[in-house]
Amino acid sequence: MNASYVRRLLHRAGSLEIFPWVELLVSWWDLTRQRRDLASLDDRALHDIGLSRADVEGEISKPFWRP
Repeated sequence: MNASYVRRLLHRAGSLEIFPWVELLVSWWDLTRQRRDLASLDDRALHDIGLSRADVEGEISKPFWRP
């Protein structure tokens, strides 16, 4: 299950209009997942996308609510 799937389900159910904070929670959940995935990349994959291990450490050290 990913964030876009959850957003579609909530939109169909009308929950995003009733509970706008749900969108914020889903966004935080998605950002946390993205950072976890980034942290799992090896040095070769990071080199391929133009990032260093220091870039990754800086990104994953951010609190979940900070983009």
